[in-house]
Amino acid sequence: TKPEAFLARQRQLGSLGGKCAGSVGENKFLVEVAVDGRARCQLRTCKEPLKIGELRLGKRPPSLRHGHNPKVTWYHPECAMKAFLACSAKSRVVEKVEEIDHGWGAL
Repeated sequence: TKPEAFLARQRQLGSLGGKCAGSVGENKFLVEVAVDGRARCQLRTCKEPLKIGELRLGKRPPSLRHGHNPKVTWYHPECAMKAFLACSAKSRVVEKVEEIDHGWGAL
């Protein structure tokens, strides 16, 4: 069984995923040029590799574990815009270039 403190936190946040959007923190977004070609676009209808030298947009969700370096979900920029249409209204998405948190100034 799970400890009572964990269960209390779960009840406070709601179930993990979209329902706790905004309760734990906001999504962070970054942009960079793909350097190794290992990542794939995470849009369900795309899943194509992000080629070396190609611009990619990453979403870093908030982490429930303190000190944990959360995974970045990478998208082609045009695929990210499609994915944002399906997001919860409480989730932070990018609508303008100025809303990208990291990497835009380095391009």
